[in-house]
Formats: sequence, C-alpha cells, structure tokens
Amino acid sequence: KPTDKVYHLGDVVINRKALPTLHRLNGDKVLIRGNHDIFRDDEYREYFRELRAYHVMNGMILSHIPIHTESLGRFGTNIHGHLHANRVMWADPMDGYADKVDSRYHCVCVEQTDFAPILFEDVIRRIEEEGGAVGFRNGNGPTMWGDKYSMFLSLTNDLELNEARPLAQYNNLRFLLNSN
Repeated sequence: KPTDKVYHLGDVVINRKALPTLHRLNGDKVLIRGNHDIFRDDEYREYFRELRAYHVMNGMILSHIPIHTESLGRFGTNIHGHLHANRVMWADPMDGYADKVDSRYHCVCVEQTDFAPILFEDVIRRIEEEGGAVGFRNGNGPTMWGDKYSMFLSLTNDLELNEARPLAQYNNLRFLLNSN
C-alpha cells in the first residue's frame, strides 16, 4: 500500500536503465544502500524518501551486508540482505564444529521470503523461532518484545530515543530486497 513503510536492504537495480521501474513499487521507501547501489544519490532520491548505510530499529540493526560480529555489540539481531539464499553460519564446538545458523543474523533476501515483501512482525517471529534476540542487549537498552501488544522504543533518524509506541502502529512495516 502507498502508506506502508518499506525498507529495501540494498541492490535495488544493477543497471541504471532499470531505475524507473522503482516507481511501480508501493510504500514510503527507504533504501539501505547495497554494494551494487553505485549511482549518484540524486538518482535514487526520485524513488526513495531516504538513503542510508544502515538503520537501527527496536534494538536491531538493518544493513545490506551482514555486519562484523565485533560490531553487533548492543544489537540483538542484524537484519540484512546480500547473501541471497545463504545464511550467516558458525561452527559449534559443542557439536563437533558442525555449521549452524547464527541466530544473531537474519537474512531477508527475496530468496528467503518467497520473492515477496515480508511484514516486520513476520521477521520478528522468524528471529524468535530461530532463538535470536529481539531488542537491545548488554544493558544498552531494553529488550522489549513479548506479545503483540507490547510496547517498544521507536528510534528517530539520528538514533536518539523518541517515544514508546504500540506494536500495532507498525503492522504495515515491510522489508524488501530486490534479487538483482
């Protein structure tokens, strides 16, 4: 819908000629730039309200490329793109160093979401089902997720505390990563 807030986690087009197709996408769009988003800012601003390198929301960090583990610090989860059908893995020494999905990272590439936008609530549900943390960690802010009626902190563009808002206000928040 035109009123949905949509975060595109990078690599929206590879070819400059494809930029005009972005007019067909609905919503109030924010671009988290990816490694293939190489055109001038003004070329993207026609289609996106805002361009960012990353975005912090509800104690989680959104990026195109998964951030380094040393940078996760206070964030519960890194919601990211870039990896397409792959996931960030780690070798579990308690299980013979078997590769396991690292629950600190959640990939929302279209290959992970059936090539469709995904609601924010569904991302949260997937993170929790995989044992990931939603919200801040390490005493740098509350982990405030519970049932659908929980309150949580909304962060402004400059990452300063804004105000508590009910989760229901964010029902139309969607993530999308173009598969280009």
